[in-house]
Amino acid sequence: MAVNDLVVETRALAFSYGRQPLLRSVDLAIPRGRVVAILGASGSGKTTLLQLIAGMLKPTAGSVRVFGEEVPRLGTEELYALRRRMGMMFQKGGLFSDLSVFENVAFPVREHTKLPEEVIHDLAVMKLHAVGLRGAQALMPAELSGGMSRRVALARAIVLDPALAEASPVPALLIKNPHACFARIATLLHPLPPVRIGVHERAVVEPGAHIAASASVAAGACIGAGATVGEHAVIGPGCVVMTGAVVGAYSRLWANVVLYPHVRVGERCVVHAGAVIGADGFGFAPENGEWLKVPQVGSVIVGNDVEIGANTTIDRGAIGDTVIEDGVKLDNLIQIAHNVRIGAHTAIAAGTGVAGSTEIGKRCMIAGMVGITGHIRLCDDVVVTGKSTVTNSVTKPGVYSSALPLEEAATFRRNAARFKRLDQIARAVRALGGNKSATGETSMGDEE
Repeated sequence: MAVNDLVVETRALAFSYGRQPLLRSVDLAIPRGRVVAILGASGSGKTTLLQLIAGMLKPTAGSVRVFGEEVPRLGTEELYALRRRMGMMFQKGGLFSDLSVFENVAFPVREHTKLPEEVIHDLAVMKLHAVGLRGAQALMPAELSGGMSRRVALARAIVLDPALAEASPVPALLIKNPHACFARIATLLHPLPPVRIGVHERAVVEPGAHIAASASVAAGACIGAGATVGEHAVIGPGCVVMTGAVVGAYSRLWANVVLYPHVRVGERCVVHAGAVIGADGFGFAPENGEWLKVPQVGSVIVGNDVEIGANTTIDRGAIGDTVIEDGVKLDNLIQIAHNVRIGAHTAIAAGTGVAGSTEIGKRCMIAGMVGITGHIRLCDDVVVTGKSTVTNSVTKPGVYSSALPLEEAATFRRNAARFKRLDQIARAVRALGGNKSATGETSMGDEE
């Protein structure tokens, strides 16, 4: 039998508890797809053998291979990765007593993946259905019989690993990226409502506008002179596409979207209701105690496959263009100021504001209600957590935070009071220790 066909293989495996030998020269080969039972008297080493296979114990002698990996030689991260390919059912179930049946089964998925809750829900319910307990999701472990507890434990053991799907009594779909697969399947099962091809009789199209024969323009929409609406594009009711603006092929503007003059929206984009693209940026110059408006002479360029959320606003450039590169995803209620550039495949959540002339790199993830100041740069692959304030450029990929986590009000008030006293405390420490301590080591500096 080929080595690749073996899921578990032990050779001359031996194990002792101190000086007491328990396993001697165990040779075992378990091929893929085979159900194997290990039988023996109490205390003969059955559980110990499983612990050796799972890497919970190290053998005294011999070898243990799982999926071709030499288990005792694996480091911590490699061992955790291997265990994610295993399903282990504890002897007495091992359910969390304070979690419901559903939460017990969902626990490994939440721990080891970043799947959305709706996918986790469907996956957990599917596994419970596979063991005949779909109706028991809300029960607590104390309400289960012994047999039911073991079936819940089995559902939890098989919820993660596609390799165990062969034993599933229901159809199973094997995919490397379940979240993306779910999105594609949901798109196929829930297509967008059909649209009427052509220009509605209550739409307004000014002379010189170019509308593809396959496009759709709904009632109340207004297409300005020189504007272009590409093949199979959809312009929703009440939209305004001003002079010289372009909507690329297969793009869709939902109701009441406004594209200012000469804005360009690429192909296959989605712009949700109420979004405004190309309005003037906040450009004013102070003069004699008043504000003088600075003309905004640039535009906005939106790449292909971009999605822009409801009521999001993207300002036109003051000089040059505001640029949203291919594949960017913008949530609802985001403000993008003039001359910002957002790199390809970056995603930004709701409530975020990006000030003018800032550059955000590719594949960044900006959480909700983040404030980003102007004239700075975030490099590629930066993650900013929610409610953070970004005031300086970020030159190294990674995860960044600046917001305070939630805590009890009394604790927060105490910490806030201490924060206000930091300067006073620093001066007191300097007064006690001076610039040099008794040992000659430098203490707190005198900087203010």
